[in-house]
Amino acid sequence: MYYNKATKFFLVVILSFTLVSCASTGYLIENFQDYQSSHEKVAILPVDVKINIANQPKGTTQDDLDRQAKDDSIAYQKLLHSRLLDRFGKGSYTVSFQDADDTNTLLRRNNAFDNLGKINKTKIELNDILKVDAILSTSMRLSKPMTQGGAIVTGLLFGVGSANKADINVYIHDSKTGVLIWNFERSFEGTAFSNEDQLVRALVSAVSSTFPYKKKKQ
Repeated sequence: MYYNKATKFFLVVILSFTLVSCASTGYLIENFQDYQSSHEKVAILPVDVKINIANQPKGTTQDDLDRQAKDDSIAYQKLLHSRLLDRFGKGSYTVSFQDADDTNTLLRRNNAFDNLGKINKTKIELNDILKVDAILSTSMRLSKPMTQGGAIVTGLLFGVGSANKADINVYIHDSKTGVLIWNFERSFEGTAFSNEDQLVRALVSAVSSTFPYKKKKQ
């Protein structure tokens, strides 16, 4: 089949913006309503980010990726807070979210970060620090840093692109007991999410159907 240059460029653009979302898995504690009735405020922790050193540009070191992951941890946290807050602002949830800057200030005051920016406290210890009812934590395992436009440019220039991949786990624990009450797991793969905001938007969209604190429709 013959394609002219304009058609080929259009097809490359479509392929470059393809996002594959694998099936999600999740968990909800059987008596969640007991927790929901007493939960009013949730803290969103900085995201635990790990970037795979395989297939990185020549000369990239693990220290480079660790520094990038440390910076990304706060960026992803604030984006999650913003996107979830958007939905809370529409009256979708039965809980509110602690301000992310307040969360981080309290964590720093109580030496809750290790040298790599990872949380070094238990959920019950975090309860004493943050004074919230539940704690939302997230881990991201990324194939590459979410650099602005990187994957999309690659797709446009070469027609295929090196697909980003993100394996994401989101957890909610009751802060008083440390009990896991909800978990969501999803893998994303494609060239559509080339920066943090696009990835978080895709995640929040996927999470929205199962997020446990949703208000029941009247």
